[in-house]
Amino acid sequence: MFGLISLLQKDFGFLDVSKAFTQNNTKILNDFWIKTVNIEGLNFILLNPYNFPVVHPPYGYFPHPPKKFLNLLEQEINRVGACNILTHFPIDFFWWKKSRKGHTLRKIMENKNVKYIFSGHMHPGKFEIKHHDYGG
Repeated sequence: MFGLISLLQKDFGFLDVSKAFTQNNTKILNDFWIKTVNIEGLNFILLNPYNFPVVHPPYGYFPHPPKKFLNLLEQEINRVGACNILTHFPIDFFWWKKSRKGHTLRKIMENKNVKYIFSGHMHPGKFEIKHHDYGG
């Protein structure tokens, strides 16, 4: 997602092709940042830590979500209970940001409700499973 002025701009095709985020259910940025879906009894929290406008490469490779993003995520993890996290960005990519409670994303992911974290962005030579401390 590069060079986008607004979440709701007409040529933002992601909202036209995604099954979870659509033009009908994504009306405000909070809807896009954090979305919970339940698949066969498992809760998945989908994260999109983009803040609009989104710059062009090479300046936009790292997310810069505001504190509000982390606050909403903490609330959602506590609201849904046992969950899995799906995000393109590994949890250490925005270590400098802290929630209202003073938690970094890594600390938020240590919540006992978070069972597994699935992320992309990294391109290792071989697949790795990394343990995040509390059973995940």
